[in-house]
Amino acid sequence: MGAFHRKSSNPYASLDLTSSSLGSIPEEIFDQIHLEEIWFDDTQISEIPKRICRLTSLKNLSVYKNRLSSLPADLFQMTRLEKINASVNQLSFLSEEIGNLENLLVLDLNYNV
Repeated sequence: MGAFHRKSSNPYASLDLTSSSLGSIPEEIFDQIHLEEIWFDDTQISEIPKRICRLTSLKNLSVYKNRLSSLPADLFQMTRLEKINASVNQLSFLSEEIGNLENLLVLDLNYNV
């Protein structure tokens, strides 16, 4: 997880909800279009809503240690994404649309089904 340290100088560009036991991603987050980095680690989420694509500034997304069985196709249209940590989930398939993420530098899928 060392590749996922914060580097944004704007304190309002990062959101860390690690270990918050959300169960689902709150709707109001999708209105925060300035967000560049989000941590939903160990929040017990089972899906990433398609509305994630509203976060057009997003560069780093960490959904480590959750209950995800898939990643939405809309995620693969977010061309600013540089890092995705989806390790320790229940992913068994990854769409070939991942190739659309031309700026993706880090993709961590360790410890999935």
